[in-house]
Amino acid sequence: MGNDAFLIIVSPNSEDFGRLGLSISRRHVKKSTQRNQIKRMAREQFRDRQNLWHGMDVVITTRRSISGTAPEAWSSRLGNLFDRLEKKSRKA
Repeated sequence: MGNDAFLIIVSPNSEDFGRLGLSISRRHVKKSTQRNQIKRMAREQFRDRQNLWHGMDVVITTRRSISGTAPEAWSSRLGNLFDRLEKKSRKA
């Protein structure tokens, strides 16, 4: 599941807890401070919804078009993706 800035891949694991993987490419986000900001936001979003991720691996990666997106919008775009995943998991 994804949007123009992020891609989220979810798969089951054999643990009782959720795990988060982050792949923030230097090719897509040039400045290390911005890459670290994305990682902090992703960890916070994951932690806020950790009750959804029991037994799941969640991998977040950036897409090339994130470079054209304002840093102020990253949090909302990532939050929207997590909201969509939450709704999808409730239906299942």
